[in-house]
Parts: sequence; structure tokens; C-alpha cells
Amino acid sequence: MAAAWIIEWSLHRRDLPILDLRPHILPRDWHAGRVMDYMRCLFWNSALWTPSEALSSINKRKPEGIFIMNEGPRLIYGDATHLVAWFVKDLRIEQGVSGEIVMEWTTPPWSRFNSKTRTFEPLGEPLMRRFVWNR
Repeated sequence: MAAAWIIEWSLHRRDLPILDLRPHILPRDWHAGRVMDYMRCLFWNSALWTPSEALSSINKRKPEGIFIMNEGPRLIYGDATHLVAWFVKDLRIEQGVSGEIVMEWTTPPWSRFNSKTRTFEPLGEPLMRRFVWNR
């Protein structure tokens, strides 16, 4: 098992032109700001946007209509279709019997900010995730 940042697409429609839904794996020692920069670049360079739309928005700190959230172990960047990054501590990658690559990890629970304690409080339970990649 290993610690890492995992980034996944959350699509609001199945017919969107995202061609590669494979989770991205980033180093565990990257700080949230660097992960967010990676997500911003990935989002604007995706097939959702033309090159001119990407150029006009990628350098903006908060482009219009874009939702940006940092909850510590969970980051979100995008709109209805967005990227979610999780800091996970139990990433496992194994080869299956048919040659497929199986990734498994546990996402931290969703959280909300408690303004009285000035901390994030968990909402719900951690969620097991699995991605199978066939070459």
C-alpha cells in the first residue's frame, strides 16, 4: 500500500468527450496548491475546451463558472463536469489474472467546515474505490 494523490473525472453526462478516464496518480508529498494547479491544467487542456477557450481561462485564478474547493484531503476543480483529487493512504495496484491493471484505494469521507472549531468535520464514511484498466 502506498500514499498518493488520486485525481478522477466526475462527468455530469456520459457522452462528454473525455477520452481517458483513468485516474491520475500524483506524488504523496505534493501540497494541495500544486495538485490544484495540475487539476486546473488538466481541466482546461481536456477535450471539453477549444485551445482558445483553454488559453483565455487557464491563467485565471478563478475563471467564471468554475467551482474550486480545498477540503484538505479532497480537492475539486471544474463545473458540472469536474476533477476530484483525494489524498489516499492505501493505494494498491496489482495485475489481474487476465492482464488487466487493478487500482484500489479508500477515499476519505466528505467533510464540512465547522466555523466554531475552525476545522473540517467528516460527513459519512470512507469510500472504497476500484478502477480496472485494460490495455
